[in-house]
Amino acid sequence: MKKGFHLLLIGLLLVVTLIVPEEIQAQTLGDLKTELDELEAKYNQAQQEEEETKNKLLETEKGIKNIEENVSKMEQDVLNLSKEITALNDKIKAKDKEIKQILNFVQVSSGESAYLEYAFGAKDFTDFIYRVAVSEQLANYNETLIKDFENMISNNKKKQEELKEKREKLQKEKEHLRAEVAKLGKRLGEISTIKIDTSEEITLQREAIRTLENMGCKDNEDIKTCGRNTLPSDTVFWRPIQQGYVVSEYGYRLNPATHVYELHEALDVTQSGYVPVYAAANGTVIGMRYRSTCGGNMIFILHTVNGVKYTTEYAHLRQINVSQGQVVTKNTQIGVMGGDPSIEYWDQCSTGQHLHFGIARGHYLKDYYNWSTFLGNTFDPRQIVNFPWSGGVTDYFEDRITRY
Repeated sequence: MKKGFHLLLIGLLLVVTLIVPEEIQAQTLGDLKTELDELEAKYNQAQQEEEETKNKLLETEKGIKNIEENVSKMEQDVLNLSKEITALNDKIKAKDKEIKQILNFVQVSSGESAYLEYAFGAKDFTDFIYRVAVSEQLANYNETLIKDFENMISNNKKKQEELKEKREKLQKEKEHLRAEVAKLGKRLGEISTIKIDTSEEITLQREAIRTLENMGCKDNEDIKTCGRNTLPSDTVFWRPIQQGYVVSEYGYRLNPATHVYELHEALDVTQSGYVPVYAAANGTVIGMRYRSTCGGNMIFILHTVNGVKYTTEYAHLRQINVSQGQVVTKNTQIGVMGGDPSIEYWDQCSTGQHLHFGIARGHYLKDYYNWSTFLGNTFDPRQIVNFPWSGGVTDYFEDRITRY
């Protein structure tokens, strides 16, 4: 009896489990606005840190300049001391010669020699005595001068050594400061990258919120489902340009502009001259980026094709011909192909005119809003958009709809 009851209970639990769906935490428009506030706070913090780092960088560079000036002055001082030592040595040699000349006349240890030397010059004996006394004083004075010169040389050499030690110490400090400058510069670059990405995400998210509100979404509504009735549906994707050919495939590659091995999350298609760009399917413009340093002018469009949600990406545009929240069809010209470095000089991730055409699963800035999440949801556009391909050779296409 108990065994049958247990089996019945387990069966009921299984039925309940199958009937009752797993509860999913909904993401509302209000939640999205909260995330935007947090994103703006992150941006402001990064901006403040950038300013502080710039000030530290300026102070450090100023310190390096002061050290270089001090080192330069010390090198000049060492050079001057070397010149003084050379001059003092010359004076010592001259004084030593004078002393020897005087001692040749005044031989204190041999009176007879002294008398003989001075006998020729003295007028009388008194004059002779005077001459001897003066000569002795001169000799003593010169010997004192030589000792003073030798002391000065010793002091100058000591100063030279001290200056050399101080200069070496300053050079080490200078190298340390240069390392700090490099570290601060790297951090400043990291902060700038964070700020740029955050700034663009803030702009895109703010525009997306405005678009969702225009679709009729309320703060307490799930953004994954709200406004879906306003999104036009479609059954197929077309190629985004009338004529052209693929020049770069989806997948990991060495970026020809940045020389970094990274995911190329799109197909690159190109054609010369004035090339209109069209929406690949019916949809709604959810976001745009203007003059991005890596991507230039960009458009993101939401689609629902055969009941599945997608987002298409169009980058390196010369101009944008649509507006935020605009409903488009496959025949809507959304922009003009760009990417020419001589024209779109601000776009540092392009080496020539082309369209960067990407597709991601889900609705970017609606189902998710982080750029990294968008990249994670991208896939090879060839899976759902027909482009010619044969044996590894990329073929030319002459219209938007012919199947190859």
